[in-house]
Amino acid sequence: MDRWAFAYGKPSVKGELKREPADFKVAEHMPVTPSGDGEHVWILIRKTQLNTEQVAKQIASLSGTSNKSVSYSGRKDFQAITDQWFSVWLPGMPEPDWEQLNGDKLEVLQLARHQRKLRLGTHTSNHFELRIREVQDDRAEIDEKWSQISTQGVPNYFGSQRFGRHGNNLAKVSALFAGQVKVRDRRQRGLLLSSARSFLFNECLSHRVTDHSWLTLAQGEPALLDGSESYFHAEDASENDPELAARLDARDIHPTCPLPGIAKVGSDDSCHSFQAENAVLKDHSDLLGGLVAAKLESARRATRCLPMNASFDCSEGSVHLKFSLQRGQFATSVVRELIRPSL
Repeated sequence: MDRWAFAYGKPSVKGELKREPADFKVAEHMPVTPSGDGEHVWILIRKTQLNTEQVAKQIASLSGTSNKSVSYSGRKDFQAITDQWFSVWLPGMPEPDWEQLNGDKLEVLQLARHQRKLRLGTHTSNHFELRIREVQDDRAEIDEKWSQISTQGVPNYFGSQRFGRHGNNLAKVSALFAGQVKVRDRRQRGLLLSSARSFLFNECLSHRVTDHSWLTLAQGEPALLDGSESYFHAEDASENDPELAARLDARDIHPTCPLPGIAKVGSDDSCHSFQAENAVLKDHSDLLGGLVAAKLESARRATRCLPMNASFDCSEGSVHLKFSLQRGQFATSVVRELIRPSL
């Protein structure tokens, strides 16, 4: 993660995150309430040191279905305790004994029937409770950085977990695009494609952090409406536009960087942000070409990530953080601006 620019300078204070699973707790906020009947069983599970695919396979095995019959809204961290929803399609099939899933690393919290399966991106946000241990006693720097983070947010980078252990996903997707390997598993292929897009987004965002434009709108740039995938072109953006400035300050809209693919969002060569993005993407033509060949449509993602309902405590050598983030945002991108990981 040090590859990409820091908004408030690289932290000098060190600390240890994820020494124990309980140091990193995540809970999905699901806006959908299962109806109570239907062919799909929705299961709220608390898992410890298990990844999402491992749990999905356990559900499929117990229910006697294929892995394709199990769905979830989003992937969650391995080294953590996470509350996460899954669904499994059981048309005309007997109800499994779900208690058999319970164990040292897995606990069934809630069960309910529903007419539809759980789809990717159904949850709206995640709530985090983090403990950072062995923090150096430099309260002044930590307080200053947290004040900046809580008021202005942090660059909305994809976290290192998106790129696999030691960044291996990027090497795999480069080999895939070069025709050196084939990936037939649909989910695995999707994960690799997502890694490539995430890397290119981070590259473009890092450029904007470096030139201090990640919190401002360029004229003609697509501005994203908060909490949605809808955007509009800020044709009248300027330092003297009070309406857009007020909407930016109110967090109603956000500047954006690209999730590259086949052109979907119009490009204006006179727009400074598009010019900068194209210059960055030219250095990664292999990844960009692979995404286009895979027929992924381009999209936009907000440049900033804003912790919600946040609380902060620094005492006895530890930092305790509680906050919520919108779906698809990474707690590790918040922490990297505050604390440097201990080696």
